[in-house]
Amino acid sequence: MFNFANLNKKINDEFGSLIAKNNACALVDFPDQPNVGDSAIWLGALKLLNANNLQIDYACTAETYSETTLRSKLPEGYIFIIGGGNFGTLWPRHQKLREKILALQGNYTVIQLPQSIYFDDESSVKNIRVLIENHKNFTLMVRDTVSQQFADNNFNCKVVLCPDLATLLSGDLPLGTATLDVQVLARDDIERSVETNKLNHLLKKYLISVDDWLHEPLTPTLLAAKLMQQSFQHGLDPVDVLGNGALSIWNAAARQRLARGCQLLSQGQVVVTDRLHAHIISSLMDIPNIILDNHYGKLSAYYFTWHRELKSTMLASSVEDVVDCVDKLMPVNELVAW
Repeated sequence: MFNFANLNKKINDEFGSLIAKNNACALVDFPDQPNVGDSAIWLGALKLLNANNLQIDYACTAETYSETTLRSKLPEGYIFIIGGGNFGTLWPRHQKLREKILALQGNYTVIQLPQSIYFDDESSVKNIRVLIENHKNFTLMVRDTVSQQFADNNFNCKVVLCPDLATLLSGDLPLGTATLDVQVLARDDIERSVETNKLNHLLKKYLISVDDWLHEPLTPTLLAAKLMQQSFQHGLDPVDVLGNGALSIWNAAARQRLARGCQLLSQGQVVVTDRLHAHIISSLMDIPNIILDNHYGKLSAYYFTWHRELKSTMLASSVEDVVDCVDKLMPVNELVAW
């Protein structure tokens, strides 16, 4: 099994070099949506901050950010922007929050936790470049060498290469019982790259299921998070009303989403996916997995930066190539009975 301890040490060493311990901080952009990977990143960030004795005095989603509340809860200190794959133009609401944070005046040290970078127009690059230069106390952590090169070429700030924070969850993930040969976890959004009908046909000799993890049941915890979002739209800031209770609800929602994702991936003897975190989480649970890249190379960039020595992962060049990869990774005599 691949040893994730070295990657975890890399995360802790890089982060530790950027901060002083025993300080208050803000952790912004809680992913209040069903994408399990973003919840895994959030929980990894919590683990990292806790290990460095950093107390979260303010948290928010992209929709519930309030400069007034932030300043009252954290007059100065660290602001950590959650990591992921939204630095750029693909997911505008997260980029807009990032721009608001960088435009803040005051004694704030802003650290962007590990991100992948993608821009499709130069004007957006210029806009964030100006904000970064004006801030003067911003560190950009990136999670692959392609993003690192882009950041070095375009931004005047400290750039740190660091693995995705979900890696810190190694050893914490519950592995369920496989009931399928192949679990396909295929994106159902703008980054989709899997032709599911074609894949179903090509893998017809296997017992297969095709899902995405954007569809979730509404539990009491997720309902509470939804109500907090709605209350903000009506002028009630959940952090002001509930204090630390707001963060507790968001954290519980993230744990529920991660547990759902682990259960879904555990159904397969092998996982096929075009989601980076389906690959990362499967790898952390030691489930053989095959990855198909998205349109801007996010998965392959991460794979070649950190995971190319993973024996249980293969990078497929096409949907047709997936079949050969599944044949190679399927555990011997482990086909699920029809």
